[in-house]
Amino acid sequence: MTENRYLRIQELIFDSFLFNSPVEIEKGALLLDNKTKSIILQLRLNILGKDFPEISSVSIKIIGLDDAGEEIQGFNPFNYTYRDVYLLSSRTFGDRIPIILDSKVRQVKVELEKVIFKDGYVWMKSGQEFTPPEQQAIKMLNPDILEQLNRDTLDMSAESKEQIKYLPQQLDNYWLCTCGRPNLNSVEQCNRCEKDKKWVFETVSEAGIKKNLENHLENARRLEEEKRIRDDLHKKRTKKVTFISIGLGLLLFLFFYVLLPFVKYSQASNYLSKNDYDKAILLYEELGDYQNSLQMVSEAKYQKANDLLSRKQFDNSIKLFKILNDYKNSNEMIYEATFQKATDLLLKEEYDEAKKLFIGLANYKNSIEMVNETDYLKANELVINKNYDQAINLFTDIGDYKNSNELRMEAIYQKANELFDENQFELAANVTFVQLESKLL
Repeated sequence: MTENRYLRIQELIFDSFLFNSPVEIEKGALLLDNKTKSIILQLRLNILGKDFPEISSVSIKIIGLDDAGEEIQGFNPFNYTYRDVYLLSSRTFGDRIPIILDSKVRQVKVELEKVIFKDGYVWMKSGQEFTPPEQQAIKMLNPDILEQLNRDTLDMSAESKEQIKYLPQQLDNYWLCTCGRPNLNSVEQCNRCEKDKKWVFETVSEAGIKKNLENHLENARRLEEEKRIRDDLHKKRTKKVTFISIGLGLLLFLFFYVLLPFVKYSQASNYLSKNDYDKAILLYEELGDYQNSLQMVSEAKYQKANDLLSRKQFDNSIKLFKILNDYKNSNEMIYEATFQKATDLLLKEEYDEAKKLFIGLANYKNSIEMVNETDYLKANELVINKNYDQAINLFTDIGDYKNSNELRMEAIYQKANELFDENQFELAANVTFVQLESKLL
C-alpha cells in the first residue's frame, strides 16, 4: 500500500466574522510533506460581494506554534500576500496555492490583515469579530424533508447544491445563509454564495421545505384522484366500445391481411412496369411472402441492375448483380458489366484501370485481346506525348500485336531524332544503331 505523501496535521475552521470585510478565510489545512518534510499551509478565501474584479492583493498574518503550542521565535508573525487577485476572475482562490512555513510549525493561527484594491484603497481589519450561533446541518433532517429539498433544487448546478449546508436563521441584526455566512439584514443576496435571501428562507428553511412538501403531497393526491376519475371513465368507455372494437377489428383484419396486400402487390407491379424500381422493391419487400413477392423483389432488382448497366452506372449495377447471386444469369452479368466498364474506361483513355479490369476477366469474351489493345493504345499515346521509353517498353511487351513492332521502331527513331536535336549525338547514334539492328533482324 502506497503511503499518503501529505499528512494533515491541523484542520482550520473559521467561525468568526466581520460584516465590513471584503474577503473572508473560509477554511484551511496545515500539511506535512512526508517526502520533503516541508510544512505547507493551504487556505480557501472568498471575495465577498461583487468586488472581486477590483481587488489587487490580500494579505494575511500567520502565527506559527510548535507541537507544544508555543510560538516559534524568529518566525512570528509571518505575513503572506496573494497578489494580482483580480487576474483570477473568480470569487474563490488560495486553495491551490501552497504557503511554505517553518519546518518547526505544527499549529497555526491565521487572520486577515488587509485588502488592497486596484484604485489604491486599503481595507484594514477593524472592529470586533463575532461568532454566530451554530446552525442545524441540512443532512440531519429527516428523509422526507431531504427528498423534498432535492426536488426543489433539482435544476441547480452541483457546485451551487454543495453550498446548501445549513438551515438559514433570522437574527436581530443579521441573517445566516444556508452556506453558513452571516449577512446584515439589509443585504438581500448572500455575500459568499450569492443566493437570494427570499429564496433561501422560502426553499431551504425548515418551514419553507415543509410547506413545499405539503404542496407536493397535495398535488400528488390531486393527481391520484384525477387518475382514478380517468380510469373510471376509461372503464365505462371500454365497455361501450367493446362490440364496436370487435367489428372494427374484423374490418381491419380484412383490410390489412386481404385488401391491403392485394393493393400493394398491384401498385408494386405497376411501378415495375414503369421502371420505378425502388418503389417496386420497397412494396414487394413489405409484402413478405405474399404470393410471389419474394421472387419479385429479385426480379425488380435484376431489372434495375440491367437498367443501371444500360446507363453506364457500372459500379451500382455490379453491386446489385452480386446481391442477386445466382438469380437468372446475374453471375454472368457481373462479368458483362465489368467488361463494359473496362471498355468505357478504355474509350476514356483511362488505360491502367481498364487493363486491371480486363486482366481480372480472364477468358471472358475477348478480354485477353483487349489487354493487348489497351497497352497498344496507351503506347501510341505515350509516343504522342514523347514518353518514348515507356512506349518502347509497352510495344515490346505486346510483341507482334497489330503493327506494334513497326511502331516500336518508329518510337526508337523519334527518340533518336529528339536526342540529335538536343546535340546528344552519342546517345542518338546508340539509339539509331539499335533501330538499324532491329530492322536487320
